[in-house]
Amino acid sequence: MKLPKIMQTQVAPKNTHMMQEREQMTDTSPETFFEKVLPKLFKPKKAKRWNRTIQYHITDAGDWYIVVEDQQISVHKGTIENPQMVVEGPWEVIKGIYTGEYFAPKELSNGSFRVEGPMTDHIKWSRIINKWVILEPIPEGEKAVEVTETPTAEVPSEEVETRR
Repeated sequence: MKLPKIMQTQVAPKNTHMMQEREQMTDTSPETFFEKVLPKLFKPKKAKRWNRTIQYHITDAGDWYIVVEDQQISVHKGTIENPQMVVEGPWEVIKGIYTGEYFAPKELSNGSFRVEGPMTDHIKWSRIINKWVILEPIPEGEKAVEVTETPTAEVPSEEVETRR
């Protein structure tokens, strides 16, 4: 019995804002990530009673710091004195960790990036932030494809055997 393929429908963006949002998510620059994407990945409920400052030193792109306080996040370009956590490495590795392309413990052990601060804080931070899904740009003139449902196969009752 053949199972049905995933059904897809062509969906045009409902407004310009949606298209801008999608284009923004295709931009994988550190500036876009820290200033526009990271705040959207933040899960405030997971940050309850967790106030921290996190310094990122992207060796090939610059510095940003993050303040998590009272279940809110703010992101700033530059450095901060005495951060509780520090993350340092090239953008490709940092981006790969946020997208799931790279596995942070492996990259730490092979020296691709480094962290300072309590490891429990770094683990907690990884749970406060959703994975970053990078979308491929939509070719000009084409519409977005949205998966609307994944149908389940219905097996007629006469084909179902019972074991006794």
